This record gives sequence, structure tokens and C-alpha cells, in this order.
Amino acid sequence: MTDISRENVSCPDENHDTPTPALSESETASASTSEFSRNKQRKRKYLTSWENKWPWLVYDQDADVARCQMCVKAEELKLFKAEKRHDDAFISRGFSQWTKGPDRFAAHEIATCHREAVSNVAVLEGGLLRN
Repeated sequence: MTDISRENVSCPDENHDTPTPALSESETASASTSEFSRNKQRKRKYLTSWENKWPWLVYDQDADVARCQMCVKAEELKLFKAEKRHDDAFISRGFSQWTKGPDRFAAHEIATCHREAVSNVAVLEGGLLRN
């Protein structure tokens, strides 16, 4: 699986051939200085400012998707209970429906699988979970 830690997230190459559409004043005011999107024509974009509200959110620029860092880690370490349903949009497949982003991020944050991941990773990092 691709390492999606914050250290490996880079800004897009400024020397690209795709023309960048102009942003309106409201888009410019509300947008973060580092926005990513493969499809600039439809103005779909990942806003790095989302990471302030949802610190578990990380952007995979190569795949143009966002994932939950905590859920990815819990999945890799096999910390989920087998019978629980997992949100593949934030683990393996990645999430890219940017216009629905804030609603889906808020829903994911309170989902059972996310809460389980956060709890189990915290216990593991605290040295309390034994495999």
C-alpha cells in the first residue's frame, strides 16, 4: 500500500502543462494555498484546510484521493474486528467526491470503524495492546 503519511504528501509540480482556471474571489478567499486536483476543469479539489478540522485526513496526490490515516494504519496492523464493516472509501479505495467532502468526513469521524481504529491505534501506540 502507498505510504500516505503527511511527510510524503507533496505539492503539485508548478511546471505543469494543464492551464489553471481562474478562481473567483470567494473561492480564493476560502481556499487553502495548497489545493490539489487532477480535474481542474470541473473545479473539484482537495482543500488542505480540511486537515485542520479532520487531522486524520491525508491526501494521496498520486491517486487524487483522501484517506483516513488512522483507519489505514488500523487496517495494516489488522486491528479491526473481522465482523465489523469498514469504510473502504477512507481505507483502501480512497475518497474523491470533493463536493461531498465535509459531510462525508464528519460522518466518517463518528463511524464505528473510525472510532475503533482511533482507539486501537492509541492503545497500540501506548504499548497496551498485545498481538
